Amino acid sequence: MHRIERQRTRQRSQIELCIDLFVAETAYVPEEAHPVLDATELSPQLERLAREVRAPDGWRAWAAGPRSWFLDGRLTDSPAASADQPSLMLTFRDHDARAAAAGVWRRTAPGRWELQQILALSLISDGWH
Repeated sequence: MHRIERQRTRQRSQIELCIDLFVAETAYVPEEAHPVLDATELSPQLERLAREVRAPDGWRAWAAGPRSWFLDGRLTDSPAASADQPSLMLTFRDHDARAAAAGVWRRTAPGRWELQQILALSLISDGWH
């Protein structure tokens, strides 16, 4: 039982690190934004969504004043993906936890991410995938 929990934690950490890497390398959030690590600091809708996310999926959020950025995602099994070049399925959410955009991104080199596929928002629920 403990081995399964450790594996889930390791998987969760890996996706969260990959989301952090994506955000840092794409400058998705402004420099003044700070990470939100506690779900209770999010809007009620985003907090509920964050609590629904289970390993191996993950979420990350940032805030700057009244603005917030929330991404949830998972690693994908892309044939081109590797440890150095992960592929991520990411959903970008608004303050009300509605999907604003979704796609599969692959890191092709340090600092370079390519959009591999745009996902139809009709396929993304207002809850977790």
